[in-house]
Amino acid sequence: MAEKELGTRLNESSYISLTDHIHMAVTRIRENIPIRNMMLWETRRFYPKEFAIAEKALTMIDAQFRCGYAGG
Repeated sequence: MAEKELGTRLNESSYISLTDHIHMAVTRIRENIPIRNMMLWETRRFYPKEFAIAEKALTMIDAQFRCGYAGG
């Protein structure tokens, strides 16, 4: 999805990094460990396309794993 929407190919190592990131995020949410992203504002501002893709991915992940993450 990201490659299609960005019109570019992701680096092969991105898949490993994303998989690890998603796994840890799902684990923390399931264990009720708060996640605070200190760079959220900057990420949203400087990478709007990527941020929008991440929000779509979050919706998909939440539906798949029923994490109960409401966003934000």
